[in-house]
Order: sequence, then structure tokens, then C-alpha cells
Amino acid sequence: MFLYRFLSNLSIQWKLYLSTLINLSLVFIVVISSIFGLYQINQDITETRTIYRNTMGKSIQINYHLLELQAIKDFSEEQITVKQLVSSVQQNLVEIENYLFLFTAENIDSQSELGGKALKLNREIQDNFETILSFASNAKKEPDAIRKATEKLIKNIQTFDGLIQSIIINHQEGLQKRNQKIKSSLLIGFGLSFLVAMVLSYLISRSVIQPVRSVKRMATSFAEGDLTVVSPIETKEDFGRLAQTFETAASNLRKLILSIRESALKVRNTSEELTHTSQELSNGADRQNEYLMNVSKSIHELFDAVEQVSQSAIDQSTETNHAIEEMSSLALNISDINKKSTIVDEDAKQMLEIAEFGKANIDLAVKSMKEIFESSKKITQIVTVINEISGQTNMLALNAAIEAARAGESGKGFAVVSEEISKLATRSKQASKQIEELIQESIVRVEKGQENIEKVVSSFSRVLQNAEDSVKIASEISDLTQVQQNRSEKVLLSVTHLTNLSNFIVDSTRIQNDFVKEIGTVMEQVKGIADTDRERARELAISNERLYQMSEELRELISNFIVE
Repeated sequence: MFLYRFLSNLSIQWKLYLSTLINLSLVFIVVISSIFGLYQINQDITETRTIYRNTMGKSIQINYHLLELQAIKDFSEEQITVKQLVSSVQQNLVEIENYLFLFTAENIDSQSELGGKALKLNREIQDNFETILSFASNAKKEPDAIRKATEKLIKNIQTFDGLIQSIIINHQEGLQKRNQKIKSSLLIGFGLSFLVAMVLSYLISRSVIQPVRSVKRMATSFAEGDLTVVSPIETKEDFGRLAQTFETAASNLRKLILSIRESALKVRNTSEELTHTSQELSNGADRQNEYLMNVSKSIHELFDAVEQVSQSAIDQSTETNHAIEEMSSLALNISDINKKSTIVDEDAKQMLEIAEFGKANIDLAVKSMKEIFESSKKITQIVTVINEISGQTNMLALNAAIEAARAGESGKGFAVVSEEISKLATRSKQASKQIEELIQESIVRVEKGQENIEKVVSSFSRVLQNAEDSVKIASEISDLTQVQQNRSEKVLLSVTHLTNLSNFIVDSTRIQNDFVKEIGTVMEQVKGIADTDRERARELAISNERLYQMSEELRELISNFIVE
């Protein structure tokens, strides 16, 4: 377990270095063991060759020399040859004895026992040979004894050769056992080396494959949109750092997606508020249009009344002129004048009521225009918020694209989503910009309409003042007609005064007629502005609907990611 943890903390480069070093070390150990085994085998073969050369070889020479001695018939005649053969045999026997002594001292097993027997037999052979030498000095006297001793010596040498062969055979058997042992050691060494290499290869491959699989699972989950991936690798090697990088990228992307989702929700809520505001603006425009229609109707009625007053004033002026010329028919016309003055009084009062009603409607129109102006300002503020949100969304999309680029091949799918988010943010910004331009145009028109309405209010104030004056004059005419009836002697003075008043009424009605025409023109302009505002409100509602759909599309795109 410790070895696996140690290998897991190493980088891939060091794992490869360590694996190569261990394999080379195992190969080196096996090669050294093989060389040592071959060296031992060579030593055993050399030792066997030495045993054979120092024993069997010399024993064969001794046999050969003994056969030569045995073949000599007259030792006295061939003293030199006998001495040479004897010297050679003695030398070989001494060398064999020395070697057997060393061999017996170096071996403590069965080989040592056989060596001791061979050494003992070699001494007997030397004794036999000494006996032969003693007989050889009297070769003429005892030739048969020499032959018997020689035969005995040869027999002992043959026995000695058998012991030496046993030693060689035992040594060969030991050599075979040692060779088998070396083979077994080499096989065990090969097996252990192979086992160690397999275990180390398994641990190293496991320490590499498991992190690769973990990183692959993280990359697959990341590519499928799961941003809650957590690195299962606790080590700090290459794959651990790679997995930690994936986890960091997923965490940053998860924060980014949460921010985008929150921004999309804000855009959606803002769009709903903007839709509600545009609906209120549309309703206000409809109400304003209705008020303007009522005011226009009232203005037309006022215009008709002014026309009637003007016509009445003209008729009154004509009548007063006729009254001056025909003072004789004054009594007959007083009744008509009284009736007409009553009509004038009623018309003036009616005109006053119409003017007051028109002023009230205009006040309502002014109030509606102010409400439209305030609503337009609110819409402008909301559009500004939308622009800021769109900018933030675009920046968030840019950050998402950067994080996807850092993720490499695994982040390509998310790079496409980031590009779509950026496009949606750009389209949202363009739509909000169009809305802002429409609202600014609407505000300008509303301000212009407000100025026109203020002019209408001023004109209506003047009309109302003139109407009040007309009512007052009509009342005075009525009083004067009563005075004419009561004081006929002052008819001329009253008719003159009435003529002046009639002229004044004619002038006033003309002025009122001009004011009414101006009011009608202004009201038509206001009505046109109101219609335009209503169309702008509808366009704003459509743009808000598009913005809402874009926010829903953005939320659907974001829903493909798992962030919780």
C-alpha cells in the first residue's frame, strides 16, 4: 500500500524512469547470476580436469612404466632404463600423493573418504614399488619375486584407478547437482524477477491508468454539462494536477453559469415589469385618446356655440343699427331684443360651461401626458438596466468562452453555448437600444405635446375669460333691455351702448373662433401624438415579448448545465 501511494505521487516521467531502472536492475541481477553460475560450472569442469590429469593421467603413466619394467628380462643389463622408469614412477606417485593429500584436505564429504582410501592405496603402491626396487638390486637372484611384486603393484594401481574413477564419477555427480542447483537458482531468479517486474508494472500501470480513467470520467461529465464534478485524485502528480485543473475550470464555469442564470432571471423579471409598464402606457394612451376625443367633441361644440354667438352678435348689431334708424319701432323691437339677449345670455352661459368642461378635459390630458412622460422616464431607466444586464451577460459569455478555450477539446461544446449566449446578449442589447430610441422619440413627442397642451390650456383660459366676459355682457344686455322697457326715454342711449357692446361681442366671438380653431389644431396634434405613443407602446410590448423569449431561450440553454 505504501509502495502504491509512493508511485501514485510520482509524475509519469519519474514512473517511466523508475520502471526502466527496476527492469534494468533485474536484468543485471539475472545476468550476474548467470555469469556466476557459468563461472562455478567452469571451475567444476576445471577441477574435474585437474583431478583426472593429476590422478588418472599419472596412473596411466605409472601403468605404462610398470608394463615396461615388467617387459624387461634382465634388469642388470638395462640399469639405466630401469632407473629412468623407476624415477618417473616415483615422481608420479609423489605427485599423486601430494594432490590426494590436498584433495582430501579440501573436501570433507564422501569425496574426502574416497581420497583418503586412494591416498592410503597410493602409499601401499609406493611401498610395493620400494619392494620392487629392493628386488631389482638382486634381479639375477630373484626375478620371479620382482614379477610378482610388479603384478601386485599393477593390481593395486588398477584398484587405485577404480578409486580415482569413483572420485571422478562422484565429482561429476556433484557437478551435475551443482549445475541443477544453478539452473534452479537461475529459474527462481528469472521467476522472481518476472514476478517483481509484473508487480511493479501492475502498480505503475495502475497508478497511471486509474488517474487516466478518473480524468476521462471527469472530462466526459464536463463535456455533458455536469459542472459539479469533483477531482477523485488526491495525489499531486500530473494527472492529479490535471484533474484539479478540471475541477477549478468546472467551478469557475459553474459560478459563471449561475451568474448568467441570475442575470437571465433579472432580464426576465425586468422584461415582465417593462411589459407591464408598456401595457400601462398603452392603456394611458388609450385613455388619453378617449379624453382627446371628448375634448375634440367639446371643442367642436364650443366652435358651434361660438359661431352661434358670433351670428347672434352680428344679428344684434344689425338690429341695433335698425333700432337707431327706426326709433319709432323701438317699442315693438324691445321684446325681440329682450328675447335675443336672453338667448345670448344662455348661449354665453352654455359657452362658459363648454369652456370649463374643455378646460377640465385639457387638464386631464395634461395629467395623462405627465403620466406618459413619467412612464417613459421609468421605461428609459428600465432599458438602461437591460443594457447593463446585456453588457454583463456579454462579458459573462466572453469569460465562458475563455474558460472553454482553457478546457481544450472537452470545452468545445460549451464554447458553442457561450457563443450563442453572446449572440443573445447582443440581440438583447440591440433590442433594448431600439426600445430606448423609441422611448426617447416618444419622450420628445410627449414634451412637444405637453407644450402644445400648455398652449391649449392658455388659449382655453383666455376663452374661458372671454366666455365669462360674454356671460357678464349678456347679463348686462338683459339688464339693459329691462331698463329699456322701464325707461323708454333712455332707449337711444341704451341702444347706442348696446351697439357698442354688440361690436365688442362680435370682436370677442371672432377671437374666440380663432382660439377654438387653434385649440382644434392643437388637439389634432395631441391626438396624433397620442396615437403615435400608442403605436410605440405596442412596439415596446412586442420588443418586451421578444426580450422575454430571448431570456427564456437563455434559461433553456443554461438548463443544459448541471450546477447543483
